[in-house]
Amino acid sequence: MRCIAFTLVGAVALATLAQPYVYPDAWSDLPAAEARYGGVLVTTTGGDPRTFNPLVSVESNIVVAHMKSPFFGVPTLAWRRPLDGTWEPYGAASLTFSDDGLRVDAELREGMRWSDGSPVTIQDYLISYELQTHPVAGTHALDAWFIDGEPIVVEATGERSLRLTFPVPDRIARDRLAALWPLPDAVFGETFRTGGAEAVLALWGIETDPAELLFAGNMHLARFVAGEQLVFERNPHWGEWNVDALGQPLPYLDGVRFRHAEPDAALNMFLAGAIDEYWPHSVDAVSSILAAVDQGDIDARVYESVFPIAGTTFLAFNLNKASDPFMETLFRDLRFRRAIAHMIDRHALAELAWQGAATPLVGSVTGAFGAWVAPDLAAPAFDPEAALAILSELGFDRRDGQGMLIDGAGRRIGFRIVTNGSAVPRVQAAGIIADTLREVGLDVTSAAVAFPQLVDQILVEGDDRPFDVVLLGLSGQSRDWPFLMGAVLCDGTFHLQNRSGACLDDVEASVEALAIEGRRTLDDAEALRIAHEIQRLELEALQVIQLVVPTVHFAHRERLAGLLPRELWNVDNGLYVPALTSMR
Repeated sequence: MRCIAFTLVGAVALATLAQPYVYPDAWSDLPAAEARYGGVLVTTTGGDPRTFNPLVSVESNIVVAHMKSPFFGVPTLAWRRPLDGTWEPYGAASLTFSDDGLRVDAELREGMRWSDGSPVTIQDYLISYELQTHPVAGTHALDAWFIDGEPIVVEATGERSLRLTFPVPDRIARDRLAALWPLPDAVFGETFRTGGAEAVLALWGIETDPAELLFAGNMHLARFVAGEQLVFERNPHWGEWNVDALGQPLPYLDGVRFRHAEPDAALNMFLAGAIDEYWPHSVDAVSSILAAVDQGDIDARVYESVFPIAGTTFLAFNLNKASDPFMETLFRDLRFRRAIAHMIDRHALAELAWQGAATPLVGSVTGAFGAWVAPDLAAPAFDPEAALAILSELGFDRRDGQGMLIDGAGRRIGFRIVTNGSAVPRVQAAGIIADTLREVGLDVTSAAVAFPQLVDQILVEGDDRPFDVVLLGLSGQSRDWPFLMGAVLCDGTFHLQNRSGACLDDVEASVEALAIEGRRTLDDAEALRIAHEIQRLELEALQVIQLVVPTVHFAHRERLAGLLPRELWNVDNGLYVPALTSMR
């Protein structure tokens, strides 16, 4: 790994050479001269978004992604180039770093407009920062904008210029540039100034008419039918500042339609030619597509095990159960958590729940992040006998009439594993784990709930939260520092095991301190050492039990063109740049 300090220290200026922004032919397997305008890409999504408000959303939300992600052409100040993974200005025309790396000056690109034709202004970036860092409105983004309690400051230095000032050196400084997306001040700023943060949080629910939503990326939401589909259409103003290698406006597509479908239904839709792309959820699904191609039933291409995703799938114990002190005491006991870990067969989960489209995971950093993965980590082996021995030590050494383990007071170990119902592999994994635990003698059930309901449960703060154990996944880690600060800080939004607002033990406190230190460390070798120590401590504590990392498969009809060259497919780039996708 090269030293990140080299890229941050010194008067480094990054600038695009010309307006508008040019998407080169190197980012597509179809040259601009051969691309065709028109057509609608039809794909699938697992369910309805919980909200259209980018400040409120914490889940994978395709509407909010079109408001926040440079992948969909949203003009964040910077983004990673698909060609080589380096950072370059995007919504900014230029970025200049100070000698000490503590200050970044950005000059906004001219000509950017919202989907209604109004200009994207410096106020749109300033209100985005103000609300992302607000203690009420910015709850879900708050952690990343602070370093050891000190804020990263964003301020205007001119009519089209911004300055970001960091309290200390920051490994993920570039990520903050990619996290500063414009938010329409005419809507959110005006609401905030007249009604406060609570009024802002009430904006843009799913009942909002799509015509009222504003998008600065390459598409805008044109139609939403709950339980059926979301239809996006080309932002007519985006091509004024985004062009292909020939100077032609982008995107090529007229729109994208996301149809609601669970994995098996999506497979049938793809085999019937009703959708243009499909992400197979299992090796069996890949085989079904290959068989259909061989028989001439569908004109398509399929790619198996393209790359592992950058996110994790895990069990998190709720350590805040004041209303059930018996189970809270058990959840907080490392011996109990180790016993549960001994009853989880990761290989079986990968094969049965993910049908081979996943690999067992030990630590909180996946193989997608290369050397950041701590070497020689070993999770507790699948060993039910060892688990029973530990439970016996805890006093659960007898059984009741139904064969359930009980202690001397006749109390069973009973809890429920919850997960989101729209993620079929997670639902199956929760069921498999619950079945295994019941076979051993624990009164455990699993439940699949609607994602909005699940989010409401797990984000409750305080000493008494309304769930037992959650099976979930997190993504969004940075290649520069592979930990979500909201997940490792004791008061972080995504610190799902403990939302009391304070560290509960020495391990939590040590992980938090190391995460802050690692983020402030620009020397790669030292940051790597710290990252490995964090993973070791997390594994020793087992407050979160890592399960598997899903693997990406991909299939598309031949009429879909403009994918990235095969050598550029990875977890950072994905498989195509949406602006360059077209239909043959």
